[in-house]
Amino acid sequence: MARNSYAVLGVKKTSHARTIKIAYNKLARVKHSDKNPENPRAAEELQEVCLSLLLL
Repeated sequence: MARNSYAVLGVKKTSHARTIKIAYNKLARVKHSDKNPENPRAAEELQEVCLSLLLL
Protein backbone atom coordinates (compact mmCIF):
# COMPACT_ATOMS: atom_id res chain seq x y z
CA MET A 1 0.00 0.00 0.00
CA ALA A 2 1.48 3.29 -1.07
CA ARG A 3 -0.69 5.61 1.03
CA ASN A 4 -1.10 6.10 4.74
CA SER A 5 -4.06 4.10 6.11
CA TYR A 6 -5.38 7.14 7.96
CA ALA A 7 -5.26 9.22 4.78
CA VAL A 8 -7.06 6.52 2.78
CA LEU A 9 -9.91 6.50 5.29
CA GLY A 10 -9.84 10.27 5.72
CA VAL A 11 -9.45 10.24 9.50
CA LYS A 12 -6.93 11.68 11.95
CA LYS A 13 -4.36 9.54 13.74
CA THR A 14 -6.08 10.34 17.03
CA SER A 15 -9.49 9.06 15.85
CA HIS A 16 -11.40 6.52 17.90
CA ALA A 17 -12.15 3.04 16.57
CA ARG A 18 -15.82 3.94 16.06
CA THR A 19 -14.91 6.96 13.92
CA ILE A 20 -12.58 4.81 11.82
CA LYS A 21 -15.29 2.19 11.33
CA ILE A 22 -17.85 4.82 10.29
CA ALA A 23 -15.40 6.29 7.78
CA TYR A 24 -14.72 2.80 6.40
CA ASN A 25 -18.43 2.04 6.00
CA LYS A 26 -19.04 5.29 4.12
CA LEU A 27 -16.11 4.73 1.77
CA ALA A 28 -16.97 1.07 1.21
CA ARG A 29 -20.46 2.04 0.07
CA VAL A 30 -19.14 4.73 -2.27
CA LYS A 31 -16.21 2.77 -3.73
CA HIS A 32 -17.89 -0.63 -4.12
CA SER A 33 -17.56 -1.96 -7.67
CA ASP A 34 -21.31 -2.71 -7.87
CA LYS A 35 -22.02 0.97 -7.20
CA ASN A 36 -19.40 2.10 -9.75
CA PRO A 37 -19.66 -0.18 -12.78
CA GLU A 38 -18.20 2.55 -15.01
CA ASN A 39 -15.03 2.85 -12.89
CA PRO A 40 -12.52 0.11 -13.78
CA ARG A 41 -10.43 0.90 -10.65
CA ALA A 42 -13.38 0.62 -8.23
CA ALA A 43 -12.39 -2.87 -7.05
CA GLU A 44 -8.79 -1.75 -6.43
CA GLU A 45 -9.96 1.31 -4.51
CA LEU A 46 -12.28 -0.80 -2.34
CA GLN A 47 -9.47 -3.24 -1.67
CA GLU A 48 -7.24 -0.36 -0.53
CA VAL A 49 -9.96 0.86 1.84
CA CYS A 50 -10.44 -2.66 3.27
CA LEU A 51 -6.72 -3.14 3.79
CA SER A 52 -6.49 0.21 5.55
CA LEU A 53 -9.15 -0.84 8.01
CA LEU A 54 -7.38 -4.13 8.68
CA LEU A 55 -4.10 -2.35 9.36
CA LEU A 56 -5.70 0.01 11.85
